[in-house]
Amino acid sequence: MTFNKALVVGMPLQEHIWYINTAEWFDRNLDYPHCFYQPIFPHVQRKAKSWFKFTWTDFMANSLAVVALLRKHGIVVITILSDDPGEFIYESSLQVVALPRAYHEL
Repeated sequence: MTFNKALVVGMPLQEHIWYINTAEWFDRNLDYPHCFYQPIFPHVQRKAKSWFKFTWTDFMANSLAVVALLRKHGIVVITILSDDPGEFIYESSLQVVALPRAYHEL
């Protein structure tokens, strides 16, 4: 998960500190998909999307809390749910990276 750690205009310092701590928690606890380390074609890497598996974990709870905080401060966050995100190029117990099926139809 990638966070922009810049201070959001108007965000109180306490919320900003929580946001930074949560971003750092994700960095420490969520594996970075190995498929992004491998030499894959750049156009594939740009099209691949990361998805959380919908199991209730601290990762989901923290993600939803981050979304709520950003929305509170007027930042648009779009949540997408899918039963078929595409062809998996990485999978762990918590997340997948998939190429959308439409990519293969081009």
